[in-house]
Amino acid sequence: RRAVLVATAQIMLWPGTRLAALAAVGAQASEQESALVEDAARALEEAQALAPTEKTPAICVLDRVQRVMAALARAGVAPPELWAAFDKDRAERLPALRVPAENDPEMAVFIALIANARAVTAMLSGSQGDAATPAETKALMDALTAIATKWPQSLRTSGGILGMAHLMSGDVDKARAIFEAMIQQNPDDREPYNALMAVAFSARDWEALAAAVRRRLERSQAAIDYVILGKTAMLLGKDDEALG
Repeated sequence: RRAVLVATAQIMLWPGTRLAALAAVGAQASEQESALVEDAARALEEAQALAPTEKTPAICVLDRVQRVMAALARAGVAPPELWAAFDKDRAERLPALRVPAENDPEMAVFIALIANARAVTAMLSGSQGDAATPAETKALMDALTAIATKWPQSLRTSGGILGMAHLMSGDVDKARAIFEAMIQQNPDDREPYNALMAVAFSARDWEALAAAVRRRLERSQAAIDYVILGKTAMLLGKDDEALG
């Protein structure tokens, strides 16, 4: 486990942040574990290479940040030094990207996500203990909303985070509208349907949940969707449909 912790720190993309992460966990790995660390790092790199290509570069960066933060927290190591290093790396890199971002929606989304990294990593972690402050969440929503207003197609990469931010802020209708817009732009993407299903589940709206599953089944067939439909039918008291 310690070897994996060090390996996780090694896959950080930016050098300052990587060194800070290694410094935080380095004392927890002995020289005898070096081979295990190398093996674990290689496995993590291979897993990253197999990650869905539709993820934005920023999400890949922040996903790694969140994983390291979570690993450090489980090991009892506080992450302030890591955040300080990340902030320094970010300050050095973002200014050069702002001019290209004026005409590039993907770059604009990248900057918005990196600039509001704490809010994004809190959402990626899914932990109440890592919740972002309302101000951090609002700054993220404002940035992504401005980009989506200028480039509606940017929701294909930013809509999941933007919708989640609205959902966590209590604006369920706005979150649902964003997920629907994502489906309109790319109806074969399964993730927006997942988000709609999550909204329906949290509201205990089983009819809406079943409707989202059926819509997704119209685009692609997956066994898990039939399982969800069966369980939803039972919740609605439609035992015949559940058995069918």
